[in-house]
Amino acid sequence: MRIKRILTSVLLIVLGSLICAFHHRLVTWLVYFIAAIIILFGIFRISEFFKNRPRKPLTLVIGLMEIGVSIPIIIFADEVIQYAMIALGIYFVWTAISGIISLKTGKTVRGSQFAFLGAVPLMWLFGSKHIVAAKCLAVLFDFILGALLIAFPFVMTAWFIILTGVFIIVGGFVLLLRSPADKY
Repeated sequence: MRIKRILTSVLLIVLGSLICAFHHRLVTWLVYFIAAIIILFGIFRISEFFKNRPRKPLTLVIGLMEIGVSIPIIIFADEVIQYAMIALGIYFVWTAISGIISLKTGKTVRGSQFAFLGAVPLMWLFGSKHIVAAKCLAVLFDFILGALLIAFPFVMTAWFIILTGVFIIVGGFVLLLRSPADKY
């Protein structure tokens, strides 16, 4: 079990370091990758249309639509990223609000999990004794990050990726240093 935890910690530290090192193009690569996957699905559907008998026209239409949607995504990748950051910011704000409701009522509200990956290292750092403080800090962080992503989506993209990488690195170190008895 200890070797598995050490290996996971090292992998998290390496992944976080790579994310921080290649933050400037990581999101663009991700958009290109998703668009390429959608194009492959479109090509697969079109080939299914011509391969199968009886032919279903809906399969051809969906395949052409997938290809037709993916090409503008590739061409306008920066705009897609900007709108995705706004949507992510709205999600973070919504998660923070539902997290506040769940803290206040004591019940788990649907969707009140922490949106940002930084919540997990916070839980590990604070431990199970100070879990309410860690949850409050994570909710506050989600709200601030969401508001910044909505207000400044293009500027915050690089910062968001770097912050994600840093929190993954911190999570790797905290996982390495925490005691096996901790729940988080």
